Amino acid sequence: MKRLPLFFWLLTAGIATALLFQVSNDVQGLEKQLKQVKHEILREQESLHVLKAEWSYLNRPDRLAAMAGTYLDLQPLPAARIVEFTDLPHRSADSATAVAASGEAQQ
Repeated sequence: MKRLPLFFWLLTAGIATALLFQVSNDVQGLEKQLKQVKHEILREQESLHVLKAEWSYLNRPDRLAAMAGTYLDLQPLPAARIVEFTDLPHRSADSATAVAASGEAQQ
């Protein structure tokens, strides 16, 4: 009769030891994963920093102006093309009806 409680406590201690070992092993695995994720985050942050620096370098106004002059054939607007809103002709009712009808015909 004395052996039954002793066996019970030894079995309980063995199970607790096995569970403790399993939990410890799981925690170590999770810590390793956490370390890897933190390392990946740092690498991504460094990559973003480099990309932001490159973006700032490529978007310098003097560089963009030089490229626009080289690749775009832009000419200044003549003063005659600049008008006030009040200088624009008014739309008549006939032209508004024609515009609406042409929109319906296209659909």
